[in-house]
Amino acid sequence: SLKTGEPVSVFAGITEDRSYMKEPDHPETQADGGDKSVTLTWKAVDGAEKYSVKQVVDGEFELIANDITDTSYTVTELENNKDYIYLVQSYVNGKWSAADSDYYVKARAGLISYPIVTAAGGDKSVVLTWTKVSGATKYGVYSYNASTNKYTKLDLNVTDTTYTVTGLEEDTEYTFFVQAYTTKWLAGADESYAAATTNK
Repeated sequence: SLKTGEPVSVFAGITEDRSYMKEPDHPETQADGGDKSVTLTWKAVDGAEKYSVKQVVDGEFELIANDITDTSYTVTELENNKDYIYLVQSYVNGKWSAADSDYYVKARAGLISYPIVTAAGGDKSVVLTWTKVSGATKYGVYSYNASTNKYTKLDLNVTDTTYTVTGLEEDTEYTFFVQAYTTKWLAGADESYAAATTNK
C-alpha cells in the first residue's frame, strides 16, 4: 500500500520507443556513368519510407527527386565526359539522413572504357577504388615505377571496384595503374593511375 504523499511514477513498467529520435542510416550508394547519364544504386535502409537524390554543385544542393521508393535512380540529359556529384538520403520517421560530404558519390557521364582511380594510404597499405567500366568482367591492378616506366602485375582477376595493396614500406609513395577487361584488355588513361603515401 502507498503512504500519503509518497511519489508515484506514472512511467513505471513502460518502455519508451525512442527510435524516432535516431538519425536515419545513410544509404550505401554507388554511381555509374552511362551515355549522357549517371545511374545511382543503393542498399535499402530499414524503415525508409522514401529516398531523395540531390546533385552537388559548388557545394550547394540541387534537388533532383525526393519521393523515390526504389533503390536506384538514373539522372539523364547530362553532358558526356563530365563529372557529377550526388547525394542520396533516406527518410525515416520524419527525418532525412545526414547530408555530410562523406556520403557524396561521383561519376562521369559517358561510356568510358577506362577506370578512374583514387588511392588512399594506410598502414603499410594503399586502398585503391575506381569507377566501374561498362561491360568489364574484371580489372587488372599494377604497381607503376615512373622512373623506370616499369609495371608490376599485382592481380589480373579483380572483379570488384576496390583493391587493397598490402606489405608496403612505411611513409613511402606508391603509384598504381588499373586496367579494365571486357573481351580484351582496354587501354587506360592518365586517370587510371593514382598515387598515395603510406602512413609513418
